[in-house]
Amino acid sequence: MACWPLHGGIHPPPSPFPTEKKSIMTLPIPETMVIPLEFPARTKWKILVKKGEKIRAGEKIATWGEDAFPCYASVSGKICEIDSLSKKQGLAPAIHIEADPNEQNVLPVGKSSASGNSGDLYLEYIFRSGLIDPIPPHLPFYQVLQTAKQNGVDMVILSCLEREPWLSSSHRILLEHLSEIWEGFWAILTILGVSRAEIWLSESQRKMASRLRKKEKKKKIGIRIVKDGYPLPERFFPANRLRIRLNTSSILFLDPLITWHVAQAILHHSPDIERIFTVTGDGIREPKNVRARIGTPLSHIILSCGGYTENHVRLIGGGPMRGKTLPSDDLPVDWTTTGLVVLKAIEPKKEMPCIGCGRCVLSCPVALSPYVLDQRVLAHETRLIKHALQTCILCRACEYICPSYRRLSQRFESALKTHLHRGEKRK
Repeated sequence: MACWPLHGGIHPPPSPFPTEKKSIMTLPIPETMVIPLEFPARTKWKILVKKGEKIRAGEKIATWGEDAFPCYASVSGKICEIDSLSKKQGLAPAIHIEADPNEQNVLPVGKSSASGNSGDLYLEYIFRSGLIDPIPPHLPFYQVLQTAKQNGVDMVILSCLEREPWLSSSHRILLEHLSEIWEGFWAILTILGVSRAEIWLSESQRKMASRLRKKEKKKKIGIRIVKDGYPLPERFFPANRLRIRLNTSSILFLDPLITWHVAQAILHHSPDIERIFTVTGDGIREPKNVRARIGTPLSHIILSCGGYTENHVRLIGGGPMRGKTLPSDDLPVDWTTTGLVVLKAIEPKKEMPCIGCGRCVLSCPVALSPYVLDQRVLAHETRLIKHALQTCILCRACEYICPSYRRLSQRFESALKTHLHRGEKRK
């Protein structure tokens, strides 16, 4: 087991709201569920149910795309409305379900029609489960595997590290569902036909190495201990899961959550109707790791975690570094939910002039000079630095470490969007 030193990055202090030792709590089903049909973007959905119709959990309620990728009801009950999530914003449609308190078992996705080797069979079950990748760009996971198989993958890495500080759901799911995660990992290796694989653990997860060694069977899988830090040691951290040219190999990175979902699809034929994530922050009374159905309102989750600590809070979907501020707790859990951070509302720090300390340069995991980029963005020299802006992974490490509270990543993201929009107009 080797410890991998990495370039750049930051080392945030341990979470002041620890949840690493808190078991995953399955939340009760609320009275009303709202399933938003907004993934992926700009895709036309075909809704298969009507208002007033009774449905079972696991029943197909919509499909999208040319291959009719399925979406399932996360609860049993009655369709009470088919409307947009927000009429004012004009978002994609959402299916409102009045939940049945006497819900029966979730319907399985049915037997596969695939024939041939076990890899094709596994891929068919992953498709039938409707499994959407929680990592951007939120593609159906069977498409991720198909792309990886077509392009050729030399190695598969199961990274058990948390994607952001304060979150602990990856650690908990690894502890509580190790056998299923292992089965899902092997299934993915079978689909891709890859024999070379590694498992990455953090320094705080060293004890897991011995448990994993017992499950190795005949194939050799390397176990690498990686130093704690942020961002993840995947070096380039682009939007797509498929990392190209890392250590001169094509590598597919996985996480415990997706491998657990794969195991659920293959072993139990379960539809993708729930997410496991961490709820934390100083604005919530009882930080927890929760298991919630798709469509569960965030307000219901917050009540299950003891409620708010005060009236004015800030909700962040995801983690504290790269998460997005949410407008309200009326929004539901969806396929992209990886965490919920609830913070007491405080006034933002006043941005001050750059003092040229260079901390942002030392913290950048992709070896950029954020303060130089910022100067050029402010000077509207976007065309000259388009490659640097596309290289930036928007991890916000430079913002975290900056003593002048410069909003570097925010400007980089805005400048990149402007440049891409201009490029589309030229075409």
